[in-house]
Amino acid sequence: MPGTVYDPDADDVVHAELAAEAAAAAAREAAAGLLTPSVLAHAALLAELASLVPGAAVDELAFAARLAATEPEAAGATHW
Repeated sequence: MPGTVYDPDADDVVHAELAAEAAAAAAREAAAGLLTPSVLAHAALLAELASLVPGAAVDELAFAARLAATEPEAAGATHW
């Protein structure tokens, strides 16, 4: 593009950010391997609730998760 200035330092920044993201993803995956199945299931449930109700507070999601786990009919769940 005419008038565009190439900054080689920008490439370094992009490479560093990509490397940091890859390291963070690997760390998350390694940490997940240390969790028990019930903790992983609880985390998956909270993630799903968060996607369904984006404006909900964390304590509301935790309450809904406990309710769904103990009283599925009360939470509107048809099968677990």
